[in-house]
Amino acid sequence: MAPSVSAACSAFTGDDRRWCLAFQGGVEAAGLQAEYASEAAFSTWLKSPQHLTRRGDDLYVLFFADDQPVMPLPQIDEDDKVILVVVPSSADKTIQELRLTVCSAADPVRVGGSAIVPGAIPKALKGDEPDYALRIVKGCSADGGLKAVLRQEGREESKDISVSTLPLHRFTIGLGLIYDFSRDVTYRAASVKGESVAVIVRDEARVGVAPPVPFVTFRFVPVDMRRTRRFSEMWGLSLGFSLVEPLDHLYPGILFEPLPGFGLVGGFHLQTEPTLAGGYKEGDRFSGGEVPVDERWAAPSVPLFVGLNVDAALFTRVLQALQ
Repeated sequence: MAPSVSAACSAFTGDDRRWCLAFQGGVEAAGLQAEYASEAAFSTWLKSPQHLTRRGDDLYVLFFADDQPVMPLPQIDEDDKVILVVVPSSADKTIQELRLTVCSAADPVRVGGSAIVPGAIPKALKGDEPDYALRIVKGCSADGGLKAVLRQEGREESKDISVSTLPLHRFTIGLGLIYDFSRDVTYRAASVKGESVAVIVRDEARVGVAPPVPFVTFRFVPVDMRRTRRFSEMWGLSLGFSLVEPLDHLYPGILFEPLPGFGLVGGFHLQTEPTLAGGYKEGDRFSGGEVPVDERWAAPSVPLFVGLNVDAALFTRVLQALQ
């Protein structure tokens, strides 16, 4: 059974005790007592204070001395749960008010993607303690992030606390550099030995390295474009379109993206294929001009493609860096 807060902090006095109470309050609010609610855990943390993060649970305990974080803030998604813990930097700076001012719900549809609408918007779940202030908030849109106002007794000016959040996307756009195993089919009139009139012949050629293909990807789990992917975030269903002939080619496939903005894509190439029109067949004599054909959707004999996919956001950043 985890020790109580008072027991865990009983060995400390002064500033260390205030930080111990704040640390244990954050631990309790995050439900991490089994790991951190002990004197030894706090002693280790105090030597190099840092934020407590549980990305697997989308949980972040952020510690501030007045309006400054004790360490650089981690990257946080707009559906994550944030526990904000503020400790006065000295005993004469008692916190009078810690009030959340900005934390709006993420837009269900945003340009370039779609974010899950979080269920809980700013809500204080714990009141101020004598030596620190704590607030819990979930679902702060990346458009505004999380902002709070800190007012301390004896200080005329209030201070602002700001925590940025990353936008989440269910739909992303990327540019695919692919190798296409399918074959292009064409018909033409050609001179054949032993024939005085040209005959219709069929040509096939492997596509190989194709022009860049834009892909729209649906993500089973919404992702940001900054943090390293978790396994569940690496996968998506993609659909590509030809830039050269957008009405004649489709590239349904699967995206595997272990790194933000850079992944592998593979699938099938569906395309329109010419068929002889006007009653002609391959090998028929044809007096001249362009061989009449109709276009129909067909799956090539080997309708596979593989390639690299670069997210549009990453591609844009690279281009800007090169300018």
